[in-house]
Amino acid sequence: MDFLVSIVLTLVGAVVGAAISILVPIWLSYRRYDAAPDITGTWLGAYQAAALPGHPWIREDTKIWRQGGKFRFAGYNNPQHDEIEGDADLFGLDHLIGRWRQLDKRGPNHGVFMFTISPTGRLMYGFWVGVTETGEKRFGAWVLARDEQDIEQGKNLLHHVTIKMATGGDREIRPASTTQNSTG
Repeated sequence: MDFLVSIVLTLVGAVVGAAISILVPIWLSYRRYDAAPDITGTWLGAYQAAALPGHPWIREDTKIWRQGGKFRFAGYNNPQHDEIEGDADLFGLDHLIGRWRQLDKRGPNHGVFMFTISPTGRLMYGFWVGVTETGEKRFGAWVLARDEQDIEQGKNLLHHVTIKMATGGDREIRPASTTQNSTG
């Protein structure tokens, strides 16, 4: 009888230990997000398909929710008919960093992104990088906002940050002169 009790207690201990080892990290992840702005829900989104001259901003809707100690998201309802999904972690209270992948059958479009979260939690802006179905490396800007005005604010912030990165300061990037040297 003591042998049977020992086996039962060992099995119960193993099950409880396994459950704790799974649930405690998830609980800690949820607790660390409690102090951050609430970024769950539906967002208006805009992204550049590639950071090249002439590439327009593409609009979409994005839904964000918490699951399994991470943030999950789905992008949908855009004119390209692209649907993406991904997951992300919060770093500090103001950066969301994660992975994305495209859900269609065109190929393995996937990559990573990094957003800065505004102090109000109404705007997230940053950059994505990825690989297309042909293996081409691309990058672009990405904005998520709660309303139209915040979308434009995010685009302006990214424009300023991009210029600062490209020039090493606050100078404006101006196109090269197009005037031709006319000699007699």
